[in-house]
Amino acid sequence: MKNQPRICVKQKKYKLEESLNNLTHHEYRFARHVLPKIIGKCNNTLNNYINILSDSNEEIPYSVGLKLEQFFGIEHGGMSTTKGDEVHFKVLYNEWREKRIEETVELK
Repeated sequence: MKNQPRICVKQKKYKLEESLNNLTHHEYRFARHVLPKIIGKCNNTLNNYINILSDSNEEIPYSVGLKLEQFFGIEHGGMSTTKGDEVHFKVLYNEWREKRIEETVELK
């Protein structure tokens, strides 16, 4: 009995594979050749970055993500397939401050 190919139905965390698949054959081969040099990682690490699933805790380092976004001409933060919740300083600060005030009132 032949081994069946593994088919991944889970969504990828980053748009690396999508960006590469949108290239022509020659562009794809060129990109796969120069990308490891540009990001300063080996080809195996690039493959690992391409195959990170959306439910994984793995992350691409920030500096590498910036280089990949620049290489593919993607807007900053556009490499991720999911948009995280925006966190604003004022909201977090006000929540922290209110909690501190409540704790102070409880102590009195």
